[in-house]
Amino acid sequence: MTGAWANGMGYGPELLAIETLPDVFRTLGNVTADMAVMRLAGRRRAVAGEA
Repeated sequence: MTGAWANGMGYGPELLAIETLPDVFRTLGNVTADMAVMRLAGRRRAVAGEA
C-alpha cells in the first residue's frame, strides 16, 4: 500500500485539498445571490415608501 492509506489517514487530506476551490465558488455564489435578493427587497420597500 502507498499513499495516505498506508499511513492510516484515509482520503481526508486529499479530499480536503480537492474540495476547497469548488467550496469557495459555491460560497461566493450563495453570498452574491443573498446580497442580490436583499437589494431587490430593499428597493421594493423604498418604492413603497416604507424605508
